[in-house]
Amino acid sequence: MKISYNGHDIEIYDSIQELPIGRYEKHATYGIVDSSAGSSLYDIKANVLKAASLIDVDKEQAKQVLQNAQVGIEMI
Repeated sequence: MKISYNGHDIEIYDSIQELPIGRYEKHATYGIVDSSAGSSLYDIKANVLKAASLIDVDKEQAKQVLQNAQVGIEMI
């Protein structure tokens, strides 16, 4: 559905299947970044602090947290 508002055309989609592929790819990329690194500097800091707290308890999980954050940061 297209609507005009204040001189701008706005497209509204009822489902994700209606999105043009380029917009879907951006949506997927932002979802991956948010789930791995977070969407703010606070989220990145929280991942680092979580990994630091896990180092003595579960080194493998600490590594995984840092690797996930690294992937997200690289995608940014």
